[in-house]
Amino acid sequence: MSPDQHATDPQDTNTQPTWQPPHPETHNAMQPQTPQQAQTDFTPLDTSQPSAPAFTPTDTPAPQPFVPTQQPTPPQMTPLSPASPGPSLVPTPGYPTQPHVPYASDQKKKLILIGSTAVAICIIGVIGYFLFFNKGNNPLSSITDAVTGNSDTISRSDGALDVSHLIDTGSSIKSQDIKARLNQQVNLSNGVSYMVTKVERNFVSTSPLLKAGKNKELVKVSVVFGNRDKSNSNYVGTTFVKLINSAGGLVTAEFTTSDDFSDAYEATDIAPGKQISGALVYEVDKGEAIKGFSTKDQYENISTKEKVDLISEVDL
Repeated sequence: MSPDQHATDPQDTNTQPTWQPPHPETHNAMQPQTPQQAQTDFTPLDTSQPSAPAFTPTDTPAPQPFVPTQQPTPPQMTPLSPASPGPSLVPTPGYPTQPHVPYASDQKKKLILIGSTAVAICIIGVIGYFLFFNKGNNPLSSITDAVTGNSDTISRSDGALDVSHLIDTGSSIKSQDIKARLNQQVNLSNGVSYMVTKVERNFVSTSPLLKAGKNKELVKVSVVFGNRDKSNSNYVGTTFVKLINSAGGLVTAEFTTSDDFSDAYEATDIAPGKQISGALVYEVDKGEAIKGFSTKDQYENISTKEKVDLISEVDL
């Protein structure tokens, strides 16, 4: 059998339909041909006026209008009544409510402020104390001397001096103008210390050699002398302490001995760290006011020729 007969025999059921590729100008949507159509004679088309093939539109479903997706209805919010209170705040378990605690930095600032204030008050108090008891003296120097036990003045209550802090008088000599009171120890930079402990007006001695003149009276002054020089003895005479009368004049003590009264002070050398107590007697106008007592020594530096005065006054 020839290939053409095989292709067109309708009785042969084992053959598959033949597909012809579409003509480029007569493409008809790739429609297959049946065996019966394969035997049909085709009339050639007029190539002068080609007609376009009729296209059968595919059954395309009509476009449907867009239906917006239904949005969920938001829950309706019921506003709180202004008069109704808000919800109570319940503390989270494990976190107990506590009153407000200031920040650590705030507490630190407060502590610093309190500490600075306290220090300032202490400094002012110390300076005021030394200025009050050491009028005119350098308060910083007085503080240093107090630490070393050599303050210009030391208040005492037992009638004795503190001469336990010995000094080197080769380097300790300095200008001084000390103001003190009764029962206050005076420390001079030459190592001599003294204190006036008692003043007795209209003193009467049993000695016939010690009598007050007309319109005069005797004033008995109890004193204690000591030596803080660590190397040398200090001589303290009866004329060392002078009385200041109402006119500001200086009155020298009378020369007295134990024959005049038992506790008379007699001039002597005082060894380092030792002290001696006694009494001096002064003659003043009867009833005259007494301002106090005074001492004055002057020293000269051999090398520089500089002179310094060691002055002290005990006010009554």
